[in-house]
Amino acid sequence: MPEDRPPVIDPTIVGPADRCITCFQPITRKFSYCENCGTTRAFGFDDLSPGQRCINHPTVVATAICSSCNKPICDDCTGKRGKDLFGGFDWAECNNCLARIDELQKSFKKRLDKKKVCAKHPNQMASFRCVKCKLPHCEACLYFTRKLFRTRLAKGPFCLKCFRWETLGRNSGARKTWISAREAIATGLLRGVDPNALA
Repeated sequence: MPEDRPPVIDPTIVGPADRCITCFQPITRKFSYCENCGTTRAFGFDDLSPGQRCINHPTVVATAICSSCNKPICDDCTGKRGKDLFGGFDWAECNNCLARIDELQKSFKKRLDKKKVCAKHPNQMASFRCVKCKLPHCEACLYFTRKLFRTRLAKGPFCLKCFRWETLGRNSGARKTWISAREAIATGLLRGVDPNALA
């Protein structure tokens, strides 16, 4: 395989754990969102100490810890609150982090559209867009499910993250039939097919 041609990652194997699932940039521990594309990872759940003060208003007692930056915040600094889907924990996000995430996501999409490159491999031209998140990807980073003895494409193309969500629960059987866009192109399964019509 040519060195500049990225490998196809098996979407049924967990990971990569050290990189953002959207853009493959190395994960930093400063925030619980990617500083390149704004994708939110698992929320942090640091405990709020009694009497802890808001990071922005030192005279005001904090009411939560921001799940994105792990800083103490008061009600005025809280932009969003909710419960974790898996653990049932309360979480909150500060206005600063919400604005920063929105800015990162918009600039990331704008950059990709301008350069017409893969979201995960900026040195690779994009082939198609994921039918769920609409981000452009190269042929190594997109996946289809198949039907009819795996001789026809069923749904896709999906990026790694969206493929995993799409094949959860009652759709988990479809995960076993995956084929990369690279292989679908090589075997002629995409000949004359509009990938966007498969969704």
